[in-house]
Amino acid sequence: MPITRAVLKLPTRHEGELINITSQVQKVVQESDSSDGIAFLFLPGSTAALTTIEFEPGLEKDFPAALERLVPKGPIV
Repeated sequence: MPITRAVLKLPTRHEGELINITSQVQKVVQESDSSDGIAFLFLPGSTAALTTIEFEPGLEKDFPAALERLVPKGPIV
């Protein structure tokens, strides 16, 4: 089975920024000429996160608010 490797460099502008990478990943998969396989995604940074979630209109407001409720910023007391 052939292996296709691609690097996506996505600069961020601010803390908590959400980036929809669906189209970039789809393009890499389509250009690979593979009919089946696995797409493996990796983030080298310790402060970045990768998730699968529907990127709908309210997500950019709702998701950071949910994270703040779960893990508030600031010192733990």
